[in-house]
Amino acid sequence: MLGVVEGSQSEARVGRRKEYAERMHCLFREGTRSRIDDVLWPDEERLAFVREAVDREIERRARGETEMVAEEKTLDG
Repeated sequence: MLGVVEGSQSEARVGRRKEYAERMHCLFREGTRSRIDDVLWPDEERLAFVREAVDREIERRARGETEMVAEEKTLDG
C-alpha cells in the first residue's frame, strides 16, 4: 500500500516494491493445467511453477541452448 508518511515534509512511498509488475494473459493447450497440477510439489502454487519454468527457459535460451527448441517446433508442427 502506498501513502504519505505522517510528519514528513515530503511525500514518501510506504510499502514494498512489487516483484511481479508485468501481467501476461496466455492460453495453453487443453489439459495443460491438469498436467501441471499432477507434477506440483506439496504446497507449490501453479503460478509459481509457470513463472519458474518461463525464467528457466529464458536463461537456457540466453546461454545459446536453442537447438532443441528448433527441433521441438518441427515435431509439433
